[in-house]
Amino acid sequence: MFIINLFFYSLCIIIAVRLVNHYQLQKLFISIPYLTVLITLPITFIVFKLFQIELTLPVVIQRFAITIFLFSIGVQIATILNKRYVKRIIYLSVITIISLFLLNLIAIPFPEYLQVIVGPSMFAFNIFMINHVVSLEYRDFLLYWNSIQMFFVFLTTPVFLFLSNKILINRYPDVKDPPILLKENLSIKLTNENIVSMMISIVIVLITMKLPVLNHLFLHDFVFGLITGFSFGLFQKKFFSQHEKVTHLHQMGNLGLYIFIISTINHVAFVHHTLLNLSILLVVIIKTILVAIISFLLIYYAFTTLSHKEKLVASVAGWTFILNAPVVCMHGMRTVVTTYGPAPYMLLIIPPIILWVVNYFHIIVSYLF
Repeated sequence: MFIINLFFYSLCIIIAVRLVNHYQLQKLFISIPYLTVLITLPITFIVFKLFQIELTLPVVIQRFAITIFLFSIGVQIATILNKRYVKRIIYLSVITIISLFLLNLIAIPFPEYLQVIVGPSMFAFNIFMINHVVSLEYRDFLLYWNSIQMFFVFLTTPVFLFLSNKILINRYPDVKDPPILLKENLSIKLTNENIVSMMISIVIVLITMKLPVLNHLFLHDFVFGLITGFSFGLFQKKFFSQHEKVTHLHQMGNLGLYIFIISTINHVAFVHHTLLNLSILLVVIIKTILVAIISFLLIYYAFTTLSHKEKLVASVAGWTFILNAPVVCMHGMRTVVTTYGPAPYMLLIIPPIILWVVNYFHIIVSYLF
C-alpha cells in the first residue's frame, strides 16, 4: 500500500508542477503544494468514504520530509547570520510573547470551550504543547477545530496574499518588487551535501522515535534537523560559493516541505465531523478574517521599512501562525517566495520561533494566566 500511496502523491505533485509552471499560477499565489492538495484531497476523501482506505504517507516519511526541510533552513541561516538577523529574531520573539498575552486576555470573557478556539491554543499549534495548556476535557474538541481551522486558512491563503498584494501595489506602486515567478522542477541530484542531509535526517528521526520523551520537551526531530543543518552550514560556509550544490540542497528541502504540507492537509479527509457546529464554525471564520485584517494592518503601518515582498511574507506569517499550525505558515511564506523571490531576513527568522521557541513562550504565558 505504501508503494501505491507514494506513486499517487508523486504523480499528483508532477502534475501540479507542470500546471503551475505552464500557466504561471504563481501570479495568483497558487503554489505547487496548494494545487496538489486540490487534486489529491477529493480523491483521498472519496476513497476513504467508499473503501475506508487512507491514501496517506506513513508518519515516519512525513517526519523525515520536515526534518530534511529544516536541515536546509539551518544551512541557509548559517549563510546569513549577522546582527541584522539576531535583531529581527529578538523583535519576533517580543511580538510573539505580546501576541500570546493579548490572546489570553481576549479569551477571558468567553466560555471555557470557546477559549480554546478564540484564545492562544491554536497559536503555532503543537500537539505536545496543548497537553500543557489545555485541559483533557477539551483536547478532542480542540484537535477537531484545529483541523478545520488549518484547512480553512490553507484554502484561503491565495486570497489573503492576492488581496494584500493588490493593496500594497496600489499604495506603493513605485516600490513594489517585480515578480520573478520562480519555476520549480523539484529535481534532486545526489550531491555530497544532499547525501549528508539525508543520512543525518534519517538518524535524527530514528533516534527521536526511540526517545519520545524528547517530544514532550519540544525537542522534535525537525528541531534537531534545524540545529544540525545550522552547524553543518557553519562548517561548510567557505564552500557556499559553490552555488549549484547549495541550490540542490535547498531544492530537496523544498520538496520535503511540500510533502509534509500535502500529507498534513490531506488528513482533513479522515476527520469525522461529529463535533461540527455551525455557530462555532462562524466563530472560526470571523476569527480568521479579523486576524487577517489585523496582521496586514500591523505590518502595513508599523513596519514601513520592510520591502514589498517582506511585508507579504510577514503579514501572511503573522496571520497563519496566530491562527494555526506552522505548516500553513511555512506554506504561505514559501508561496510569496515563489512569486517574488527570496526574502531571507524575513523567511529565515520565523521557523526557529514558530516551530520551536514559541512552545516555551506558550508554557510561560499560560502559567501567568
